[in-house]
Amino acid sequence: MNRLMATDDISPHSRRADARRRRHQRKRRSTLLLSTLLIVMIVGSAAAYAERGRISFLSQAPASEKVIDEQEHVVDRPVELTKGPKRRALTAKQPLRLWIGGDSLAGSLGPGLGRIAADTGVVAPVYESRVSSGLANPGFFNWPKRATSELARLKPEAVAFIIGTNDYPIVTG
Repeated sequence: MNRLMATDDISPHSRRADARRRRHQRKRRSTLLLSTLLIVMIVGSAAAYAERGRISFLSQAPASEKVIDEQEHVVDRPVELTKGPKRRALTAKQPLRLWIGGDSLAGSLGPGLGRIAADTGVVAPVYESRVSSGLANPGFFNWPKRATSELARLKPEAVAFIIGTNDYPIVTG
């Protein structure tokens, strides 16, 4: 004779609950699988698109521009590519002067960028940040004035400047 334990529940309600739970689990697994497949397809498509763009860019014909000739036809005309001024070689004795400035966003970007750039041995970064951009109150900090003086003083060859606009007041009317 089989004895029922106090924990045994053979009511139809528990069988329905078990069936509902199993359906819910199957539905969750299916949704997770479909979501994963969709993400993989999107990432794969984006990668293929980027790769195709890179390949076609690298294999492009020489540069040309569209011009209108005397008969008002649009024609391709080759563009002469000229080299700009020759850049000096970067060395440890004559590194690239880099100024990194801005608000708290620069406080996040500046130290890492400065460290990475300095680790090359051919970049001399100078980093400066303030907690607020001063956009809302130039009396708090005037970036245009500060940047002008720092650029004149340091004479950087490259600048990374980043500020957010989150402290700018939103006027509603």
